[in-house]
Amino acid sequence: VDTLGLPTVFFTLSAADLQWPELADLLNVRETEDSAARSRAVVENPCMADWFFYQRVLKFMATFFVGILKVKDYWLRFEYQHRGSPHIHGVAWLQDAPDVENVLQADDTLMQAELIKY
Repeated sequence: VDTLGLPTVFFTLSAADLQWPELADLLNVRETEDSAARSRAVVENPCMADWFFYQRVLKFMATFFVGILKVKDYWLRFEYQHRGSPHIHGVAWLQDAPDVENVLQADDTLMQAELIKY
């Protein structure tokens, strides 16, 4: 924050680990339609489920945030639900975004228009 200023965006990404057929394949779930089997496989293989989520996050960040939104930088914090399913909270600094440091104090209609346009 000292170097880049306030971030432009706050976001959360959750793992749909019970819905990913690729993860079920990696975990060798034979009955892919059986939600209890998928859930059991994720709980019994937390490292694989975590690694898979991390790989999806890296791909998403590279494709969407960097590739499409052209972020200058981002920061991520990984957290885990009680059953071990991961999610992240993050902030990103978007390239060419309006300065949001003083937006609440801005009486300037030009600043407001710039934010709306962005």
